This record gives sequence, C-alpha cells and structure tokens, in this order.
Amino acid sequence: MMHFIVWLTFTGCDSTETKSPQPHPEALCSSGTVPVQSPDNLFCIMAYEASLMENVAQSVAGVVPANNVSLNNAQHYCEAAGMRLVTYEEWRFAGSFTDAGTKYPWGDSAHSGQCILPYDGINWSTVQPAGSFEDCVSRFGVFDQLGNIWEWVDVNRQVDIDLWLRNRQDEGVQISLQDDALVLQDGTLDDYITFSVGFAFDGFLTDENDQLHVQSNQVIPDNLPLEGYIQPRMIQGIVEPGEMLPVQLEINTQDPTTAKVVVITERNGESIGAKVGGAYYTGADASLLNLFYGHVPTFDGTIGFRCAYDPSSVYE
Repeated sequence: MMHFIVWLTFTGCDSTETKSPQPHPEALCSSGTVPVQSPDNLFCIMAYEASLMENVAQSVAGVVPANNVSLNNAQHYCEAAGMRLVTYEEWRFAGSFTDAGTKYPWGDSAHSGQCILPYDGINWSTVQPAGSFEDCVSRFGVFDQLGNIWEWVDVNRQVDIDLWLRNRQDEGVQISLQDDALVLQDGTLDDYITFSVGFAFDGFLTDENDQLHVQSNQVIPDNLPLEGYIQPRMIQGIVEPGEMLPVQLEINTQDPTTAKVVVITERNGESIGAKVGGAYYTGADASLLNLFYGHVPTFDGTIGFRCAYDPSSVYE
C-alpha cells in the first residue's frame, strides 16, 4: 500500500498550500528489493541473493540463486536490470543489527544455526533456495547475507600498477618492472603473498638482480589458471589500488615447485573484486566483517551477487 503525507501551510484563514505527496520508502523500491536508509544514502537492495531467469537478475524467494558468476558478469547482470552491484558499505550496513555495526544480522553473538552454514554436525552439500531460513534475515528484510553462497560486492577500487611500484619504493623496497617481470634489487616482500585461484604462495626467491619467483613446498598444479595478485598478507577493510598487483605464474618446467611471477599489464585499471558472507561450505565463523580478496574479475567459482540501486524519484 502506498502511503501519502500531506503538509498544509496556513497563510491566513482562507489560504492553504499542498506540497507534493511523499511516498513511504517501500514504495520507492521495486519488487524483490527493500529500502535501507544508511547515514549516507537511501538505497534499495535485493532482499534475496540474485537468481537468473532468462539471463535477467531477479530477487525471488524459494529459487536457487545464481552462482559461478564472475565479477564482470555480476556487474553486467545488475546493469542490465537497471541496477548496480551493491557496494561493500551498503551490503554490510544492510546486514547489521545496529547502525554502529555488528558481526551478525542478529547482533554480536556467535552463529547458532540461523543460516546455511555448517553448524553442530549439520553440513550442506550444495546451494539452497533463497530465503530457506526465515531467521537468517536482517532488520531491513535482507536474507542470506551469511552462508548459502559467497557474494561479490563493489569496493570501488581499480588496479594501479604504477602506484603499486611507487608504494613499494616508498616502503624501501627497490623493485622494478622489466619486460613484465619483477626485478628485486633490495628489500623484501615478506609482508606480501602471491595469491592465485586454488593456490597461495608465501615464499619468494629474492636473489639480487634476479626475476621474482615464488617457491612452493609442493608441485604447483598446472591445471589451474594461476592468475591472481601480489597482495598484502593481511588486508584490513577496503583495499587500496596500490596494494594489488595483477600477476600470472609461469611454472618452471625443470622445477615445478617454483614459478616466475609475470605482471599482466593489460589488467591495469580493472575492478578489484571482493567477496563477502561465506558459503554453505565455509564454516560457522563467517560474519559480516569477512571481506575476501584475491579473485580476478573473470573468476567464476562459487560466488553469487546481489544488486542495489538509488531510488530514481524523490518527493519533497
């Protein structure tokens, strides 16, 4: 039902002025989305993880949500539906029990079976229909932000290779890019890891004037794309453009436990992706505070998405 509020301004006993009606916030949001008023803006967000029906993103209860969606495709599907990928700040606020922020939609107490996550001997073998658990919902009516599937969010950051190199120089690391290979003259990258899909590397070969390699304690699988980033070992909150260097690993055929780090300059300027919320297989420690980086925008593993938009009409 649409509610109207009418203000009357009296300028005398026989004069009135009626302003334009202002709809209830729910009337500003399309079917399947709910309004969220944050300190920064009013936005509409999908109540359920997005599903694809004839390649159209929709928010519908009781339908298995889309997964194995890349960041690039998630952005495309949202735009095609007249929306955009939800930002991390919006996603987290929409799930928090209070404006101050909480770990879970119900507060800061530990997970106790409300969401589709492994708990107390319960394990899930696959993605479940959206809205399966009525208690896994935020105060705004947003379901399944924890568990079921990971979700892409927009962190509004893009890769900047030149900035990455300058930042390392500012840290005292003498490193340069030569023919797409990294040459380390002085310093270490001990605070960084090379992450690629399915494999994370801690060890670096840092011989002076040698091209940068990674060293593994096992044979590096050659059936993986091995495309990812050099990124900080620990990232707090929103990542900065100068923290993510797009790379691919070239396995040494003579010693398959090592790989050359090659910078993919064609990826300069690409969107940095982040996933949130955990998935049906991740464990009960998933919370609204988890923000995972490392997947390239073309990665299409078990990640879904949720769209949002700013109401197009505002009545005064």
